[in-house]
Amino acid sequence: MPLVVAHGLPKSGSTFLYYVAREAGALANGASHYRSKEAFFGKDQMPDYIHHLTDDIVERILRQLPEGAFFVLKTHGRLSPSLRARVAAGEVLALTSFRDPRDTVISMLDSGVRDRERGADRPFAEMTSVKDTLQPLKFSLTIAREWMTCERVLQVPYYLIATEQNFTIRLLVRHLGLDFFWRALTAHFSINREQRITEFNKGIADRFIDDLPPGDTLRLTQDFAAEIADIDCATAMWMSRYGYRMLYSHLAGLREKRLAALSFRIN
Repeated sequence: MPLVVAHGLPKSGSTFLYYVAREAGALANGASHYRSKEAFFGKDQMPDYIHHLTDDIVERILRQLPEGAFFVLKTHGRLSPSLRARVAAGEVLALTSFRDPRDTVISMLDSGVRDRERGADRPFAEMTSVKDTLQPLKFSLTIAREWMTCERVLQVPYYLIATEQNFTIRLLVRHLGLDFFWRALTAHFSINREQRITEFNKGIADRFIDDLPPGDTLRLTQDFAAEIADIDCATAMWMSRYGYRMLYSHLAGLREKRLAALSFRIN
């Protein structure tokens, strides 16, 4: 301990949070993430991303991790009952991020374009239309709910990541017990952010309204009505707790106004 598990709904800013947590851990360890990982687990013995985070893997990491050292890994996978208990008990630190499903769709499609251009073999490469994203997104939202309902998991709405990145960094390092690194990390991630953090598309909220065809937006609004309501509820609650209730109200109000205008134009 501390093992830090960085979860997030795909395309919800989870890569940004993972890199912040990883850099904070490196500062605490006094060595880079890769040097520390090799010292803890041996060369090429522990990946940075583990989709199926089994109990055996968690136990192995905790057993091999030196006292007081940090190791941060990323996952989009499920939260097992055993890991849930460890997180709730404070034996493992965890965080998650979540985003409006409609916004997630447009980012999934963007990743598909990039993956096909560079020949990357990832599921996003198979996504060429909104229809291709629906089943994977439904499943990912089910997994996200597991993490969003777990005690002691740091909850980070995408609205917060997109608009208040410096506060988000401080919130995260405080969760890790590394608050004294927040100024250095804020400066580090403010420089050439797009180059430092892969797949972080400038932190723009509600891109789907402009970037998706209006018909697709309205269909997604209907098909994901329950999930959108859940994400909105969680976003409102956590942004209020973090002191950003008015910001959430402004962003959500602006989004709904734009959606109403979009619906009016179609009808």
